Amino acid sequence: ECAFALILTNLSQDGKADKDPLTGAPISPSNQIKEPFGHDRLYQAVKRTIRQLEHILKISGIHDEIDTPSRMNFSLTDGETVVCSRFCDKYPLVPPPSLYFCYGEAEQMKQELLSDDNLLNDGGDSDPNESDTDGASTDGSSGYYNTLREDAIEKDLSQQQSLPGKLLSQVDPLTAAFIVSSDPLTKTTSQLSWHRVAANSILCYTRGSIPRLYKLTVGGAQRPEDYAFFLVDF
Repeated sequence: ECAFALILTNLSQDGKADKDPLTGAPISPSNQIKEPFGHDRLYQAVKRTIRQLEHILKISGIHDEIDTPSRMNFSLTDGETVVCSRFCDKYPLVPPPSLYFCYGEAEQMKQELLSDDNLLNDGGDSDPNESDTDGASTDGSSGYYNTLREDAIEKDLSQQQSLPGKLLSQVDPLTAAFIVSSDPLTKTTSQLSWHRVAANSILCYTRGSIPRLYKLTVGGAQRPEDYAFFLVDF
């Protein structure tokens, strides 16, 4: 609840929130129903929240003195955009909770999910020995765009497989569907391709586009502009 309240605070104080016509004060995001927030605002709010929590853990000594990991798997949507994070402050020693996504033709995905032959009985079909490394690099290699001086690196997902013989970039966005879950919802024999979300990253999807993944760089909370708290007058 506290993390969600912080996300809402970041949304209301990002300079793009609606203002009260009488006082000029930002209106709470929960009261803004005119239009969706959009990809950039939701992504920035979640990223800033993670950086702020990182900073709190660091300056309080919790990160260095306590072995218990702080897991920050968040998910929110405005009805058009979905933003999900998979993050742990102790990574790579402790991986964050699992998170997978599937993107493809809606009708094909529906058929696969409704097939009794594909459904899982135990709630998960991921390989327990599957590596949690993702080839992330700060130099732009391994499918990551080179974005120097940024605290997040966007990975190109367009060439990942959606269904056998079809890439994410070849899926018609007008008839596409997007699913994100803690574990794959179908067996490995299914035609659906479930992709593990990279550790310490944020996954974004807006209706009509392909998913976008941003890998959060290590130590990103060292920059004040990434974690600075907004001053709010009470």
